[in-house]
Amino acid sequence: MSPKNGTSLALPQARPFAEMKIGGWLGYGAIWAFFAVFLIYPLIRLFYDAFTTAEGDFTLYNFVDFFTDSYYLKSLMNSLWLGGATVITTSFLGITIAYLLLRYEFPGRRLFSYLTIIPMIMPPLVATLVRVAKQVRVPVSGLIGRY
Repeated sequence: MSPKNGTSLALPQARPFAEMKIGGWLGYGAIWAFFAVFLIYPLIRLFYDAFTTAEGDFTLYNFVDFFTDSYYLKSLMNSLWLGGATVITTSFLGITIAYLLLRYEFPGRRLFSYLTIIPMIMPPLVATLVRVAKQVRVPVSGLIGRY
């Protein structure tokens, strides 16, 4: 599609890797280093620890222990049930709210659309407030003060 005045809008093209400047390479390197440290290494370590003993010998005993202990099985089933219920509930609510906000005009619609971003804003905000409170030595009660 082109605008009504006859001009065409050209989308900016991504630069090929050969033309990328050093800042771009450093950015990619920083992203991959972040993933390596916080995603890839922990996953490799998880699998290594799952298949080895404390001495480093290969074993499947960890899996046998997990799947034969009723405590672990109950915990697994509880986690799966809770995860499934959460997915179904939040999907239903999210789709319903999105449909209502996009299709209908009603009083408070704009305010309600702003309120839908609160779940994305709150976790970093609360974490920041706790860190600031701990920095200035504000007395905090409950679990927050212990960590």
